[in-house]
Amino acid sequence: MQRRIIGHIAPRLAPGAHLVYSTCSVFKKENEEMAAYIRDGWGLKMEKTENLKGYDLRGDTLFAARFRRG
Repeated sequence: MQRRIIGHIAPRLAPGAHLVYSTCSVFKKENEEMAAYIRDGWGLKMEKTENLKGYDLRGDTLFAARFRRG
C-alpha cells in the first residue's frame, strides 16, 4: 500500500519540491527499504533520514526521511 501511495504522489512533485516519508514503525521493510525505493525508484534525492525518539517522552518513536525532486 505504501508503494502505491508513493506512486500517486512522486510523479506529481514539482521540481524543487520536498516529500517527507514518515512511519511509526520499527521495521526495516517499512523504513529504510521504503526510503531506498523512493530514492531509487522515483529518482528523488534523499536529504536526511532520522529516527525521532519518543520513548523518553512516553510517545512513539518515528522514522522520517526527507526527499527533494531535482
